[in-house]
Amino acid sequence: MSHNRLVDISNLKGLDRLTNLKRLVLSHNKLKCLPEQIGDLPALQEFYATENQLSRLPDSGGNLEALKVREGNNNRIGRLP
Repeated sequence: MSHNRLVDISNLKGLDRLTNLKRLVLSHNKLKCLPEQIGDLPALQEFYATENQLSRLPDSGGNLEALKVREGNNNRIGRLP
């Protein structure tokens, strides 16, 4: 879902049903926030959200126990969950 000029994905339906998703790439959009459902992806190993307008990541991101790679360069993120 990168390079799509996405501004908001909070209404993205079915994200929590992607239980086998291993890689999520949201880089090069205009996202300001991410939905809490991101934390409901138990198999997620790689998460990329570089070049957005994010000021924070959802607290549920702390639930991603399988996560090995997290990239969020060139955002406004002040803290990680």
